[in-house]
Amino acid sequence: MEEQKLLIGWGHRDITPELPVMLRGQFNLRLAREVLDPITVTALAIESQDKSSQLVMVSLDIVSVSNFIRDEARREISGKIDGLNPDNVFFNATHTHTSAVTQMAEGRPEITWPDVEGYDREKTSRFIIARMVEAVQEAWAGRKLGAISFGLGAAVIGSNRRICYSDGTSKMYGDTSVREFTHIEGDCDSNVNLLFTYDPSHELTGMIVNVPVPSQVTEGIDKISADFWHETRCEIKKRYGDNIHILPQCSAAGDQAPHPLINPAARRRMLELKYQTDIPMAWRKEIANRIANAIDETFPVASKDIRDKAILKHENIKLRLPPWKLTEEHLKLAKKEMCVSQEKLDQLEENLLDEDYSSTYARVRYYKNIIERFERQSDSDEFPTEINITRLADIVFATNQFELLLDFGQRIKARSMALQTFLVQLTGTGTYLAPQRSCGSGYGASPMDGEIGPEGGNALVEQTVEQVNAMFSENLNPFGARF
Repeated sequence: MEEQKLLIGWGHRDITPELPVMLRGQFNLRLAREVLDPITVTALAIESQDKSSQLVMVSLDIVSVSNFIRDEARREISGKIDGLNPDNVFFNATHTHTSAVTQMAEGRPEITWPDVEGYDREKTSRFIIARMVEAVQEAWAGRKLGAISFGLGAAVIGSNRRICYSDGTSKMYGDTSVREFTHIEGDCDSNVNLLFTYDPSHELTGMIVNVPVPSQVTEGIDKISADFWHETRCEIKKRYGDNIHILPQCSAAGDQAPHPLINPAARRRMLELKYQTDIPMAWRKEIANRIANAIDETFPVASKDIRDKAILKHENIKLRLPPWKLTEEHLKLAKKEMCVSQEKLDQLEENLLDEDYSSTYARVRYYKNIIERFERQSDSDEFPTEINITRLADIVFATNQFELLLDFGQRIKARSMALQTFLVQLTGTGTYLAPQRSCGSGYGASPMDGEIGPEGGNALVEQTVEQVNAMFSENLNPFGARF
């Protein structure tokens, strides 16, 4: 692989749909009749000057990029954009819980409720897909000679949300103030991986900001919002210019959240004193400042090593992972819990906009889906998925479709031969993927919550590491494996 001059282009669109909008991300249905801040899509196109390698990265303010959304967007790209292989385009979600309900597959809803008040999720999906394609078109058409730099910053914006107790159980968002609390289950990651792009005169044009935290500070509100990424984009633009493009990426973060669970009172007090506003919005502003401060510290250093030429190589790789099998015990539990939820539902007045009714309705569907999945599974089942591996200079981007718990992400980063490894999760229909130590209790750590388990996660790690390191076998990390 040889270094080439790079052609770089950016695209951006607003994807805020017409109101009212059904919101996805909680068990209860929420209908947004108001926009707190816009949700957007941003695309970055990079191509080697000799046209031998190409890539477009696309980020959206939604919960996850369903396979339906991804495949339909690629289909339209294939028919509308000459010279761009749609398999060289990957899409990631910021995982905001205040974005629109969309389609998962033809004729299959992405979550369990029917459309309400005339809301048409397919229409909204088509609108978002059209804007995605427009952003890709803009980025691809705007390719010009440019340059890159990269660097690693740090910002404490998230923490592990799986809480462990003396009886051996774990719970997501568990109470840490009780006597039975023993420890936080896993690590947290404060790394901020940054890629900067420049025009030929080395003026900054945009940046990728990769953090291991989903955008879920105000996850339960009933308004359209990009969550903390709205404040973060505003703060970065205030410091670096309104014309700067910002592409957010969520790294492995299935057990991470922007909700510190140890001594939260002290954090609340400091936020009140600092921002003089309600705590959730103050925390969004604080996260924005922490990310922007990490950029401020990293950008001048990274700009000492601007690359006008770089190796670029991208591969879209289809994998088949071993599925996580449901057992007879899971089936028995699902049937029992479905009956309990159905009995409760039958006693409630039918109203999907009522929190109690909609959450109970969702639980009925949740357990029914588990029963249907048990009946479909067989010994020969395989779970099809894709990963995208992109080498750019000394760094690599590696995608997966899951809410990947941090253990798996740390293993990939630790064994990667790249100088920096940008993990990008939720690039397809997302389900939790938990390591062995998390399994046994707590939401997100059971085959009832995800179709891939520890065995599939191990296979994903091994194949990702293998593909990443194959791209660097001829060009070893000059800085060595240790600091």
